[in-house]
Parts: sequence; structure tokens; C-alpha cells
Amino acid sequence: MNTNDNTIYREAVGYLSSRITGNPETAIILGSGLGSLADQIEEAVVIPYSEIPHFMHSTAAGHKGNFICGRLGGKPVLAMQGRFHYYEGYTMQQVTFPVRVMKLLGIKNLLVSNAAGGINTSFKVGDLMIIRDHINMMPNPLIGPNDEQFGTRFPDMSEAYDKELIRKANAIAAEKYIYEEEKAKKIKKELDLEKNIVIGHIGRFNPQKNHKFLIDIFEKCFEKNQKVRLMLIGDGEGRKEIENKVKERGLQDNVIFMGVRRDVPELLQAMDVFVFPSLYEGLPVTMIEEQAAGVPAVISNRVSEECIITKDLVKVEGLEETPEQWAGEILKQVKISKRDRSEEIKKAKYDVETTAKWLEEYYLKKAEVN
Repeated sequence: MNTNDNTIYREAVGYLSSRITGNPETAIILGSGLGSLADQIEEAVVIPYSEIPHFMHSTAAGHKGNFICGRLGGKPVLAMQGRFHYYEGYTMQQVTFPVRVMKLLGIKNLLVSNAAGGINTSFKVGDLMIIRDHINMMPNPLIGPNDEQFGTRFPDMSEAYDKELIRKANAIAAEKYIYEEEKAKKIKKELDLEKNIVIGHIGRFNPQKNHKFLIDIFEKCFEKNQKVRLMLIGDGEGRKEIENKVKERGLQDNVIFMGVRRDVPELLQAMDVFVFPSLYEGLPVTMIEEQAAGVPAVISNRVSEECIITKDLVKVEGLEETPEQWAGEILKQVKISKRDRSEEIKKAKYDVETTAKWLEEYYLKKAEVN
């Protein structure tokens, strides 16, 4: 396959142009992780790779090998249901051939998905994440004569991943946390907590999160008000020790161990106050989420103040303070009425979209420093 021969591109583009409808400007490359997203494309025209001139055959498991044109979310899209890999024995020019074909078809926005492992122990199978950059250890597909129809000889790699698209993705993800009274009532009813004050915590059971102190705090809260319940979301090696401590204090009927959950946005709706007595933290994303959900919080003075974006919602307490002191502040925070705070946050220049942008800029700044 000679990728320097424009004839092969013209033949592939000519065939696809005769089959696809509309003028899509966005394309999605789906791997084994999100291959099923193709089933949600409406008015789909499915074209097997075997029918497209010069397209390779995908041999990887979970890669069906279809080129799809249709509508997703009301927008015209192209989608590759499966891709070609260097490890399958194809050259980098063959691997990137479909991307160049889509460029000639008028595609301006390309979303690439893949299933990957990671060393961050907080990640769970199926979690969605956004890649901001990567180190390329593969052969460079740009080696060889440059074809100007695909771009300049030396493309700007500082924008390999579009920051504006990342910002929009973060903003869309954050929207699901906004407080809705009816949803909160529904979740509380489902959890049989309608008549209770729910104190929430999200985090892995390890020494950093300071669960032992949290149980001490909750015990004092319960002494002051028997309607309180403690909801613990997360798992980890220290969970059994905390479960034993809860039983020793006779609080087992008032502490709910939720384990690892995928419905955190919904569970945040059920919380009346969020407590975060960590021994140390960088920028805990859960703090951003709980503020987006309008949940009042009491956090330790070891948590980065950069995560406080709605100061009237967050109370900072020192770890040197007694559980009694913490309990008093928590029950005061409960009195802050939960409501849709989006307008207030917007006035403070922290609406969902700008909060997402702030998160992005924070991480980018940290990356530059490091």
C-alpha cells in the first residue's frame, strides 16, 4: 500500500462519498471500550471495511470493522466501529489511513476512544477519563514526504488534544451534579432516609482520608441529634477496621457503607452535609462535585483551599479541634438550605462551565510546574 499515492485516497473518498449522507464535521473512532456506542447512532448507514477501497481489516477483539454514517444527539456524525493497530502488523501509514480519508471527507473534529489500563488506584474499570497529552513511543506516521492537503510539515503538538473540546466535555460532565429538589427527595426515599439528616463522605478507606476521626466526629453528631446518618462511599484496605470501630461504638445501624458506586451524582443529592477530615489532599475532585451539587461541607485545614469555590458552602476546621467542635459545625452547616445554586455560582463566576475550565487550568498549571 503506497500511501504517497493520492489515487488510493481518492478511491476511498469517492466510494464513501457515494454512500454517506449529510455533511458531517465530527467523527468518532470507537475501540473495544465504546464500540457499542455505534448502536445509538440513528439513521445509520453501515459500511463494512471490506467494501471500502484500501481499508484494512480489523482483527482485534471487540472491533467490528464498520464505517458508520448517521446522527448522534441530533448531529450528523461518522464513526469507525473498530480501528487498525500497529500491533496487528500494519504500518503506521496504514493505521492512520482512515483518519486522512476522514479529513478529505470534511471532518473537522475527531474524537478518539480506547480502553486502557492505568496505575491510579482510584480509577475503576469503565471509568471515563480525558487524555490531555501522551508520550509517543510508536513510530511517527508523519515520517516521509509531506502531503500539504493533510497539513503542515511540522504540526503544532502543543494542541494535539483540543483544549476547547476538553473544556466542553468537563462542563457537560459537571452538569449532572446540579442540585434538584425532586431528585433529592426521590433518592432519599429510595434509601429510606427521608426523615434523616445525611452526613456524607466519599473516599477510599486509607489513613489519608482519616476515617477513624470521622467516626469520632459522627459519634458526637449522633449524641446531639439521633436523626443523623453517616453515608460512606468508597472501599479499600482500611474498610474492615472502620466497620469494627463503628460496631464498637454501637453505631452500626446509623452508618451506611455504600462501597464503590457509579451513581455518585445521585447520592450527592441525598446528602445534607459533606464532611472531609483528610490528613492531606491536593485538589480533591469530590470537593468540586459536592459544591456543584450545592451540598454544604466541613473540611479539614489540610485540604487545599484552591478547591473552595463557593465559600459560603464550605467551613474549614482544624484537625487539632475536638470531635465535639467538628460536630457542632457540621450541624450548623446542615441548616444551610440546599437548592439550585447555579445562579449564585454564576454570579461568583463559578458556573458549571467556568468551574470545569478552572479545573482544567489548575491541572495544566500544575503540569507546567512539575
